[in-house]
Amino acid sequence: MRYIGSKTWCLEKLRRLVLRELPDAGSLCDPFAGTCTVARFFKEKGFRVITGDLLSLSYAFQVASIFHNSPPAFKELLLQLGHRGDGERASEVVLQHLNHLPGRCGWVTRNYSLAGGARRKFFTVSNAKRLDAILFTIREWSQRSLMSQMERWYLLACTLGLYSTNRG
Repeated sequence: MRYIGSKTWCLEKLRRLVLRELPDAGSLCDPFAGTCTVARFFKEKGFRVITGDLLSLSYAFQVASIFHNSPPAFKELLLQLGHRGDGERASEVVLQHLNHLPGRCGWVTRNYSLAGGARRKFFTVSNAKRLDAILFTIREWSQRSLMSQMERWYLLACTLGLYSTNRG
């Protein structure tokens, strides 16, 4: 994720520093993981990674990109959606379902688009409604126990567009 404060620009420098100072290191602790840029990079390089952060949003990224080594199976949810277990494709089926939901007005639309009283332009009205529909559906599935908490966190990270299902 590109934002002010992202560590993307220094990942290779960090890797060289760690390997120079701790050549036998096989693990890395990132206690302020944020969007998991550093943690994901070191996981991809074969390190065992331990992460933490106080923010719920960061926790979603940690579950999606550090905890899971592959996308979740969504067994209960797939049954509810009328699909049998598709293994590797399970998350694609679930995400496709979410991406095709009709928009609905909710908190994001009212607070972060021109449709709300604040008249913010963070999202277009259409995109805000799509996001509200997806968030509502994830909440409903969770309340109906159609997915685990880890699957829920994974979907929230995917919804925010900060984690690709192509990552392992």
